[in-house]
Amino acid sequence: MSRFTGDMEFKFVREAERFDLRDVGVSAPALQGYACLWKKVHWYSRLRRWEAFATGAFAASLMSGKAISAYTEHEEIGLFSTTADRLELIQDQWGLAFRVQLRKGDDHQEQLARKVAIGEWSEVSVGYRTVREHTVTIEGKTVHVLDECDLSEISICKRGAVPGTSCRLIDARGRKTLREDLRGGNLLKGAVTANAARKAACDQAFENVKASTEFMYDRLGAIVADARAAGLM
Repeated sequence: MSRFTGDMEFKFVREAERFDLRDVGVSAPALQGYACLWKKVHWYSRLRRWEAFATGAFAASLMSGKAISAYTEHEEIGLFSTTADRLELIQDQWGLAFRVQLRKGDDHQEQLARKVAIGEWSEVSVGYRTVREHTVTIEGKTVHVLDECDLSEISICKRGAVPGTSCRLIDARGRKTLREDLRGGNLLKGAVTANAARKAACDQAFENVKASTEFMYDRLGAIVADARAAGLM
């Protein structure tokens, strides 16, 4: 149980305080969710137009065998995996699903896991080049439907353009394959909840403060004892 009120919990974890992932039952951290969803109309601010991905828009890219990257916030410095190394991508009737196993002991990837766990980074975006498209009119708006796209990367981010994308922290140990999770409708089942992660972070912060306070009192006691022994008190 957390030793703090709700308001204090948010203050402690707003910068994704370090906490042991094992405290939320994760021994083999992995990220999983939907990087893109089909037929979701969204505003693409760079081109200032409405867009929607057609079902299976990335089929050619996935079949090509080329390496597709996983970044944070579309920044190359944030590269942490590719489809040649731990990133798995599968299209289904709903969108583009992904799973990426994280390296334990890698500070950047473990910090990413913590940020996803507490909900700071909970959405996903895709980087692509449009190959083929057509336009339709929906509620008076011209919407560019992207029939085929050359996918280059997915990015874990705070806010993605396509509504409904998701990124959650799971424990890959003992987990079924991504394809089996999709077939069973279990893509997000068993993921770490933001509430559980906040409590773990808050308890860790409490233990850190407690240890620091105890050390200071012990140190002060030693100083006082030395002063008394020296006849200074």
